[in-house]
Amino acid sequence: VKPNWRLYNRVQWMYLHNPTEGHHARSFLQLRSGLQYKNFQVGAGYTADWYGPSREFLGNAGLFGRVEIP
Repeated sequence: VKPNWRLYNRVQWMYLHNPTEGHHARSFLQLRSGLQYKNFQVGAGYTADWYGPSREFLGNAGLFGRVEIP
């Protein structure tokens, strides 16, 4: 791999709890994996979302592109 190219991986997780109503509000898990060239990333991603007290599920997979603005 040349010096400007490198692997890009990201994991992000969030959990929101509604303390007033005492239940789950929303949570998600985001996974990204691909290549980075300088400040541009491209690759495959997956997002898993859970909504509301019954934790209804919504999953989404696809390609992503991202640019970091300095």
